[in-house]
Amino acid sequence: VDAGLPHWPLIRLEAGQVAGFRNGNPQQCAAGTVGWLRVEGPDGQSLGLAQRDEKGWVSPKRVFNPDDPPAPEKPPSGH
Repeated sequence: VDAGLPHWPLIRLEAGQVAGFRNGNPQQCAAGTVGWLRVEGPDGQSLGLAQRDEKGWVSPKRVFNPDDPPAPEKPPSGH
């Protein structure tokens, strides 16, 4: 995700906020860029995409499941 959206601002949540974010609950963070953000946990793991409002609330919009297996590789084309 980070490679696909490098121009989006990044916010790193504290350990105590990760479970709430993954459950779809807005998290209070420092004020900053209003709008869409990439969200990481304290270990740098990508957690999802969110929107931050002018009061610093970060609302999850797309949450990534850490247990999802990677997508299978496509076979080479032309075969």
